Amino acid sequence: MKCRLCGCEDNFDSLKVKELEMGFRDEFTYLFCKSCGTLQIKHIPENLSRYYSGGYYSFYSNKRNTLKTIARKLKDSYTLDQRFLNFLGNILCKISAFPNAQLLAINYVYDKLTLQSNILDVGCGNGALLSRLANIGFKSLEGVDPFLSQDKILKNGVRLYKKSILDHKREEFYDLIMFHHSFEHLTENPFDVLKKVYSLLKKDGFCIIRMPTTSSYAWEEYRESWVGLQAPRHIAIYSIRGFEILACKTNFEIEKFYFDSTHFSLVASEQYKKGIPLNHRNSFFVNPKKSIFSKEAIKDFKKKAIKLNNNNKGDMICMILRKKQ
Repeated sequence: MKCRLCGCEDNFDSLKVKELEMGFRDEFTYLFCKSCGTLQIKHIPENLSRYYSGGYYSFYSNKRNTLKTIARKLKDSYTLDQRFLNFLGNILCKISAFPNAQLLAINYVYDKLTLQSNILDVGCGNGALLSRLANIGFKSLEGVDPFLSQDKILKNGVRLYKKSILDHKREEFYDLIMFHHSFEHLTENPFDVLKKVYSLLKKDGFCIIRMPTTSSYAWEEYRESWVGLQAPRHIAIYSIRGFEILACKTNFEIEKFYFDSTHFSLVASEQYKKGIPLNHRNSFFVNPKKSIFSKEAIKDFKKKAIKLNNNNKGDMICMILRKKQ
């Protein structure tokens, strides 16, 4: 077998990975390319939609009461542009050890955008992120996701399409195309996807890709118990070197990358080592009081996540791409 990314042949480590987010415990084979560091599922299951059904998080309802909506708007405005100088937004941001990673990524290109900028979210789920952007004034917002039940126009004007990005057409070019933890889910050829992104972007547009990476402590430490695998939904997970190959061959340059992991990865991976699914009654993310971790242990995990990010060893990475000039 050849690596789908670098083409290297028969240079893999093989590992068996169980589905432990929803608790199905089905087992899948993943191959780690020792040449480029890409981790890829050996066979994409035909019934992949099964693993997105029911309680998959990106399709949760995003309804909020009025007070929470106002608070989120203030916080989001401050996260995107601190020139707003809204006092409450500043306080709300400081309360959390990990600010909203999606908005922090957009913050990097915020000064290149206007409220009329054309923005596409690939793998948009229920449109929660686009709704947050609409809430603070953005007007031209669209999302695509093949696992939507149908095309939708939300009350705030956000348009969601049940389709792959490869099937998406638009007369106007986009200023920003985003993949927030959706790129690793792509069943399509990643080279074809980035070529499509290239064709949809303005000459000076940006592409943001946030995803797990094998260039991390968590992959090295936990291997098949690493929550970043999310078998079988994650089709391919890239090292930094592997993604550089992909970007270069599709005529993109990586303008910046940084790590944005949280304690979630460490806590969940420790649970997986012990066979505890995310939705188990003793999972920290379901019932913290019945968790195997103390409050002190969770604090330590949070500190460790920050330290790993600062040392470029977090397991979640954000890539900011631009067309080669």
